[in-house]
Amino acid sequence: MIFKPNQSCEDERWTVAEIHTGDSESHVLSYLSVKPTGWDTIPLAQEISLTWQFDAAGPTEAVFNSMNELEDALSSLSSGEHSCLALVMTSPISREWCFYARDYPAFMKELNNCLSGRVRFPITIEHSPDPEWKYWHTFVGKTERQE
Repeated sequence: MIFKPNQSCEDERWTVAEIHTGDSESHVLSYLSVKPTGWDTIPLAQEISLTWQFDAAGPTEAVFNSMNELEDALSSLSSGEHSCLALVMTSPISREWCFYARDYPAFMKELNNCLSGRVRFPITIEHSPDPEWKYWHTFVGKTERQE
């Protein structure tokens, strides 16, 4: 399954690409091909990655169903004034959702609200300031070179 973001911002366009690494693994990327309007004036300067690891055999059907449930829960964070989903990367052993947000504590509060009352998802969360969207550029640059 390739994640199809539910984006409402009119300037946002999504691209799906496959990247092959030197160790013959492939990664499927779904990413914003253009930054959303106002990304720098709001600013959406906090990069937050949610990562779901699975074993080397790949995700089972039950894991895929759980990831779909997580993605549904994340839909309110995917686009808006305070946060934007910018990249989804699926590798043979993980899926990562990369968001850019205005404020990390506010994002985490909203994330907890979205996940409240649901089963606990096996995700890890990493955060770093990234006002220039360097992390996003890393992946967009790789796909553009391979096209």
